[in-house]
Amino acid sequence: MRDDDFADVPNMVVQDMFRGMVGKLIGRGASRAVYEWTPDPKLVVKIEIAATFQNVMEWEIYDYLRGEKAAEYFAEPVWIGSYGSVMLMKKMQPINDSQLPKLLPDWISDRKRENFGWLDGKVVCHDYGVNNIVRYVNKKIKFRAVDFSEWR
Repeated sequence: MRDDDFADVPNMVVQDMFRGMVGKLIGRGASRAVYEWTPDPKLVVKIEIAATFQNVMEWEIYDYLRGEKAAEYFAEPVWIGSYGSVMLMKKMQPINDSQLPKLLPDWISDRKRENFGWLDGKVVCHDYGVNNIVRYVNKKIKFRAVDFSEWR
């Protein structure tokens, strides 16, 4: 689907569709708002209200970890818009302080109870768009000599 596929759709139609699919406000942070997703109550919609690319960061992190043991610590995003400003993610149930995880990847920097929740019988992080992964990855980068034949 291309952007120009919607060139003839009036803005009021887009607004009506948005209102019909986005439910009650669940939470709001400095750069995103999270709402119920009425077409599927097992999902939430995360909408960026500031261009911080947290949706894109979460999408990329989960996509990279998919199939790895570490993915078990994170809520799965299931769809992201072409601009990254709207993302659907599996919905969590709130946790209390006694349920906070004892083990986390060291690059998760925004450690607040409200950033975690219950999903499929375990506690996972559902707000990991702000993190220290770049610093962590930077410590693990290894360099090697590259032969000219490896270049394309």
